[in-house]
Amino acid sequence: MRFRLTASIFAFILFILLINLLPATLSKETAYVVACAVLMVVLWLTESVPIPVTAMLPILLFPLLDITDLETTASAYGHPIIFLFMGGFTLALALEKHGLHKRLALSIIKVTGTSTQGLLAGFSIATAFLSMWISNTATAVIILPMALPVADAFLKFAPDKNGGKNFATSLSLLIAYSANIGGMATLIGTPPNIVLKGYAESLLQTQIGFAEWILLALPISILVLAITYVAIVYWFFPCKVGNLTEATNHINERAGKIEPMKLNEKLVAIVFILTALGWVFRVPLNNIFQTEVITDTSIAMAGAILLFFIPSENNGRLMEWRDMTKLPWGILLLFGGGLALAGAMEKSGLVILVGEKVAASVPQNPLLLMIAITAVMLFLTEVMSNVALCTVFLPVVIGIGQGLDMSPLALAIPVTLASSCAFMLPMGTPPNAIVYAGGHIKMAQMARAGIILNLLAIVIIVGICYLFAEQIVP
Repeated sequence: MRFRLTASIFAFILFILLINLLPATLSKETAYVVACAVLMVVLWLTESVPIPVTAMLPILLFPLLDITDLETTASAYGHPIIFLFMGGFTLALALEKHGLHKRLALSIIKVTGTSTQGLLAGFSIATAFLSMWISNTATAVIILPMALPVADAFLKFAPDKNGGKNFATSLSLLIAYSANIGGMATLIGTPPNIVLKGYAESLLQTQIGFAEWILLALPISILVLAITYVAIVYWFFPCKVGNLTEATNHINERAGKIEPMKLNEKLVAIVFILTALGWVFRVPLNNIFQTEVITDTSIAMAGAILLFFIPSENNGRLMEWRDMTKLPWGILLLFGGGLALAGAMEKSGLVILVGEKVAASVPQNPLLLMIAITAVMLFLTEVMSNVALCTVFLPVVIGIGQGLDMSPLALAIPVTLASSCAFMLPMGTPPNAIVYAGGHIKMAQMARAGIILNLLAIVIIVGICYLFAEQIVP
């Protein structure tokens, strides 16, 4: 209690100091945005107040400080990605309500076995592979409900309770991080890659081919995934759970007693599969109908709404509104607060200012500049959408490359890849927020592991891109 009070007081003292000192060197709007960002990050990291409460601070502070008006600020909490979350969470609740998530988890265990390393590796690889082809948000929504029953079994039966907790934490983090990392490998895996492709065509008149991108990005993705797995499982949260005989017997017994699917399970599975297929074939569907209205958000909400229409075998519906009390509403507020902060950072010109300052302060050495710009992107994307950040920041990076007579793409590619490596905070990427809602991770744990993994990712991404990017991608 005393720590929380002290942390809150410290955060607001720091906020007041920045409000008064920064306008001497920055514009007033930019200074106020920096002060708000520092306040929110400190409160999030210390958890001195509930995390969703911190996320609502922009609604109070931004209009008061004349950063953005109330309508603009509040609109971030109704952003399409919030409804993508809502739709995904509703699908996950339906899987849980009708027991389908346990069936799916047991099916995966039959392939991976019940060793901790095998389970963690199996879920990690499956998540990363799926994320190469559909959005990382959709991937996390699909995989997490399968993983939670496995985590619960280890928490219940592992003789070493700390080991059981570490297993649950490792499994949650690996799903989030693998969903982010897998999307790096293909041009369609994550929106920032597509943003870069668009800028390459419009600003540089250069085509980035699908095969060329995979040739460069897939090895980076695999290496980052492997190091992430080793760091999480053997360093940050070692899964020494003791004798697993009881847990293994329990899981194997459950796997051997899988009953035929009931009608409700079949119906939920059909909705789930149709939603997943919609995510996979969204682009071809838009091309066929010559429209852009089919989005990941509309697909997720269509699947969620459909669950409230389909009758169940117990004279109700597959989902009732009372089931929505289990929806993690706080996570929706958390991501809304992150989007509000990101919008203010973009509007104030803070992102462009940081990029220009870094470029001016780093010696005109290609490797040093690549490291600095990539690090700026990676740590900025912890507090704002990677798509929005790439949209604003990539033209700056391309301009820096052209101004210094460097290959613009060689500088822009590692920056783009780094935008998928936000490992520190739940609001950094949707998968982080989704697994945080699972309840097995604390903010401080994610931040502690994330900052080290961020630094390792910078080394891998910059190292491979510096050596091979110009040779592979024109």
